[in-house]
Amino acid sequence: MVLEKNVKFNNKDWLVRIDDYLVQVYFADELNKVSGNQIYGSSCYGDTLIDVCKNAVLRANDIYAKSFDYENFQKWDGNMDEELNIR
Repeated sequence: MVLEKNVKFNNKDWLVRIDDYLVQVYFADELNKVSGNQIYGSSCYGDTLIDVCKNAVLRANDIYAKSFDYENFQKWDGNMDEELNIR
């Protein structure tokens, strides 16, 4: 049996799908409608299904937050001299 739950966290809507030991987390564009991009998919821990759901969303949120750090790193020109006004 596949369980689904809409979760609101960090001002974002997420959809969590739990299928036995596999947990998948997506952005929820609309209620019960997911974006094409899975943010997290793996096993997850917790004493209850609620704990599993919360932990999966926390992991997905961490992955999402890190993606901005990677994006900023790629855009950075690496010129520390200019940033620090060193001549």
